[in-house]
Amino acid sequence: MIVRETTKEDYDEMVRIAGKHSYPFPDFAQMVGLLVVVDNNQIVSFGYLMKFVEAVFMPDLSLSKRKIAEALTLLNDEAIKNAKLIGVTQLHGSVQSPVFERLLHKHLGYLPREGAIYKDIE
Repeated sequence: MIVRETTKEDYDEMVRIAGKHSYPFPDFAQMVGLLVVVDNNQIVSFGYLMKFVEAVFMPDLSLSKRKIAEALTLLNDEAIKNAKLIGVTQLHGSVQSPVFERLLHKHLGYLPREGAIYKDIE
């Protein structure tokens, strides 16, 4: 097996492989690199590095849920502004609290992704 940079000829096979996964096909504008693994002239995998930022929110848990929600909303709005300034179109986050996950999903538009959440901001 070898790893190499992709070529235009790899695109259809990458689309086929990606179609078997729940993860969306990559946005090439957000990539740092795109590689394929080839075995006997067959693409067996592809991978890439994607530019993104992870949003980190740390509220004072002794405060009311309403105050925490207001603070998270304000921080989220600023995170979106800052991400757009550097050309990033998604925010990612790891959520440990089901309460915060529901808040991010229901009120701030974050979408679930296996093991994480994300938000398209364009």
